[in-house]
Amino acid sequence: MPSQSRPPLHSELIYQTALELIQSQGLEKLSMRLLASKLGVDPMAIYHHIPNKAALLNGLYNNILEELFLLPIPDDAPWQTQLKNLVDNFRALALRYPSIFPSLLSSSTVLYNKQKALNLLLGVVRKTGLPDQAVVQASDAVFALVTGFIFLELGGLEAAKVHTGTEFLSTQSNPDFGHIEDLAQVLQSNQFKASFDFGFDAIVQGLEAMLKSAQ
Repeated sequence: MPSQSRPPLHSELIYQTALELIQSQGLEKLSMRLLASKLGVDPMAIYHHIPNKAALLNGLYNNILEELFLLPIPDDAPWQTQLKNLVDNFRALALRYPSIFPSLLSSSTVLYNKQKALNLLLGVVRKTGLPDQAVVQASDAVFALVTGFIFLELGGLEAAKVHTGTEFLSTQSNPDFGHIEDLAQVLQSNQFKASFDFGFDAIVQGLEAMLKSAQ
């Protein structure tokens, strides 16, 4: 019985398979040897297409961020709506790839699609009509909000416990945790998305106040 033929090896197949491995086993388990085994090839075959693991990860980061530009942002909508669409799309992308997105965000490598994403953010914020310095500062504030919540949200159960303060709650009152105990019910029922939206609205309202005072 003839053996089943494999599809020809190419870079996109390598990236796709590497991403599947990361999503199923975690980024720390990824190795070129494991990837080659999954592809059914000799490890050296991969190096004909992608020179090393760093290049593999950078290619994955670029491929993932490419999806951001496929998500809709209505050109004719107010800047507030466009900005909300952009941050929601970015958060949704992070939640789609939880095993690799923190590494993507923390990578210091200058990537084409990272620059493209920054350009998109700056372009939306410039529609406010703010001075250039304020545009950069507002963009930094929005980026810090989004990435901060992504790191918290993708941190898993332990990070969620820290966020809600539930690990500090006990049957006995503790003066060190008085505010946590007072707000325990709200803390335990609160969702990341609600706090994310609250933080975003606070930034937008601040920008609107700046624009109004400049008139």
